Amino acid sequence: TGIGMPLAGQMVGSALFWPFVLLLHFDNGPLLLKLSMQAIAGMSCFALLRALAVGQMAALLGGLMFGLSGIFAWLTHAPVMPVAFLPLFLLGIERARDGGYRLIAVAVALSILAGFPETAYLDGLLALLWFLWRLWAHPQRGRFAVRVMAGGAIGLALAAPGIWSFLHYLLHGTVENHAMLSGLFDPLPTPVPQSVIAAWLFPALFGPILAFPDRAGALAETTGYLGGYFGTLLMLLALLGVQQRRLRALRVGLACWLVLGIGGVATLPVLGHVLYAIPLLRQAIVARYAMVGWDMALVILAALAIDDWRRGALAPRAVTVAAGLMLVMAGGSLVLGWPLIDAIRHEHAGYLRWPVGSVLAAFALSAVALAVLAQPTNPRRMGLLGALVAIETASLFALPLLSAPRDVAIDLPAVRYLADNAGLQRFYTLGPYRPNYGAYFATPQLNHELIPIPENWSAHVRTALDPSSHPIMFRGDEPNLPPDAPSHAEQLRRNLANFAALGVRHVVTPAGANPFSQVFASAEAAPDTASLALFAGRGLDGLIDAKRVPEGVVVSVALSIGTYLGHADGDLVVALCAIERCSTGRLPLAQAQDNAMATVRLALPLSVQKGETLRYHIGHDGGAQAVAIWLPRTETPPRLVLALQAQGVLPERVYRDALLDIYRLPDAAPYFDAPCRLAVRDRRHLQAECDNPARLVRRELFYPGWRAKVAGFDVPITPEGGVMQGVRRLRSTTHRHTQGCAGRWRGLAHSG
Repeated sequence: TGIGMPLAGQMVGSALFWPFVLLLHFDNGPLLLKLSMQAIAGMSCFALLRALAVGQMAALLGGLMFGLSGIFAWLTHAPVMPVAFLPLFLLGIERARDGGYRLIAVAVALSILAGFPETAYLDGLLALLWFLWRLWAHPQRGRFAVRVMAGGAIGLALAAPGIWSFLHYLLHGTVENHAMLSGLFDPLPTPVPQSVIAAWLFPALFGPILAFPDRAGALAETTGYLGGYFGTLLMLLALLGVQQRRLRALRVGLACWLVLGIGGVATLPVLGHVLYAIPLLRQAIVARYAMVGWDMALVILAALAIDDWRRGALAPRAVTVAAGLMLVMAGGSLVLGWPLIDAIRHEHAGYLRWPVGSVLAAFALSAVALAVLAQPTNPRRMGLLGALVAIETASLFALPLLSAPRDVAIDLPAVRYLADNAGLQRFYTLGPYRPNYGAYFATPQLNHELIPIPENWSAHVRTALDPSSHPIMFRGDEPNLPPDAPSHAEQLRRNLANFAALGVRHVVTPAGANPFSQVFASAEAAPDTASLALFAGRGLDGLIDAKRVPEGVVVSVALSIGTYLGHADGDLVVALCAIERCSTGRLPLAQAQDNAMATVRLALPLSVQKGETLRYHIGHDGGAQAVAIWLPRTETPPRLVLALQAQGVLPERVYRDALLDIYRLPDAAPYFDAPCRLAVRDRRHLQAECDNPARLVRRELFYPGWRAKVAGFDVPITPEGGVMQGVRRLRSTTHRHTQGCAGRWRGLAHSG
């Protein structure tokens, strides 16, 4: 990835998460890994509740609610890995009261090595609260504290390779804050969107994941902030659990943790300042990653409420109070979510069945549960309550999974082409081949979307490759560039030699988009604010100002269109004329993306002269559904981008399909480079035969920790071009060979 990233230091790859990371060897490794985390989470939660003297049925339901929580349903990547070890950590603290500390060590070590520090840190805050609660009432506080600290220290020692690699990486890396760095009384991070709070209680309120996108993008922002959800029945049971007397201090402490966290991310007065006064929380997306601790607190309170009911200790008044509070919270959530509901319902017919069905189902489950809880317990009622909890938990867990596309055929020919032809060299994408997937398919990719990033590499990207790119998200198609910023394709053309010097052999582009050709536009870039519905048989004509036209050969015309969520059909036709010379091209709208630039290649290249006025015609041929032509303003012509055929030796297009094109650079530098005869075995070993003293360049990240040997002797590695590695051979090898030198080169890294 990139020009090399220290895998252990990166952490999010869970490189040291033994033995669980070994599951990734299998084809369904990510699924097996997640299932193992859910199993550990559910069983650990069950054991924790049993340690709190909770009955078996209530503990079983608690384990079910946590093992199938909205966190596991929603988060399917790195942040979910440490979740399983929070109940294990709390269970370790419980056992430390009587002399054990080993479980704490295991939980701490695995939480850290799981690979997502933000989740692990926020989980640790709840564990700290739990420890203080138990410490307060313990008859031997000193011994208890020593046992807990010993367990924590051993856990940190077990995780030391991961901790050291990460801290060492931070010393040589750059990070981007998820929230602003500021003082205690400075402005707080942006509050969580109100629609997120509504989704916490009613996960199906806005329909399946991104099934009903709104034009303002509020739904995408909502899903981006979500780290999971609770559901109404879990919240109702937790409200019951807060009111009882047994383990009173724990219940109050968990309630305070919930109020502080949820009120803090909403930046309510006082609560926001208190929450973000906790060290490092300004650098984390708290609303997303603190969901684990909030859900754990709610599950414990809910299990305690079920157990109180089983014991006959649930007062009727508590049921009434919980029902009233639940009504207020549900009503408030719907009020907060209404602006987004209203925006979606005006744009998507049939959407309202989702919020209506979601609210009715939630109220029906809660009403039946309240009716059951208002009566004395017996086996039949306990079974009914358990069924209600299982129905809500399983249904809400399944909803995001059922939102996923089915029967999808993975398009692999382009992936296989790069894997077969890249060798040790890299490829760079301008969009179609997403960052980090090169690593997934074991093909070196210059792009990345990671944090942290090595500082020297980040600086090289900004200065030598693509100043328009975000230093963390080196994507090749970052949207929303400033109007005066060169495009990523233009930066590639300007700095092509620098890309080739890093061993970039292939460039992946959207289908039909040749980044190596010169382009010019009919107007300055401006946001599209209006659209023209172009029906079949209709057309749009206009002129391109002669002042904008350079000399060259036009090969394609691009413009911004909308396909009405893919419903537009027929062909988009573009005709371009210079005096009496004309050329026409067409693009099947079935191949066009909605609300994106559509590139129409001309059937015959059109020669144009500098300062020549061009005429164009945009038409829609065939089809029953209109296509939208996006305009900068109402009643203004569209902005056309014309591509000229470039001159000189150009990268050759070596692969083409409906999704992407692949170009091969003619002068890509080799991974190992020296004026010698090289026999390369792999990325870390080669044999070199040199007639004269020589310097070997290895196009891998220059980063502390790499070591090299020549003919069995250690040699220093020095920077080459600021970001690559360079090695000189030992002087002693010069005298060992009368006609030059021969030696084997080897490089190792403790963190790469």
